[in-house]
Amino acid sequence: MKDLGIISDLNLAFSRPVEAGSSKTYVQDLLAKQRDVIRQVMVEQNGQFFVCGATSMGKAVEALVKEVCGEEAYKVIQKEKRYKVELWSA
Repeated sequence: MKDLGIISDLNLAFSRPVEAGSSKTYVQDLLAKQRDVIRQVMVEQNGQFFVCGATSMGKAVEALVKEVCGEEAYKVIQKEKRYKVELWSA
């Protein structure tokens, strides 16, 4: 899909890697490396943010997005329903 220009970037996080020697990677850690992009898309371009997965991951991602965008901007994002979540207990 990247080759077709449908998506511009893809980052994969595996918290339970199966390959020997692989280390755990968490969604919130990958997102933390993209702080500028998140702020630009969510605050300046009125982007959408979708989180789907375990409750603990969702809470960590939410905290990061609040920190990156700022408390007031995050309230606006939620009010405009641009931050969507589907979380479950793991």
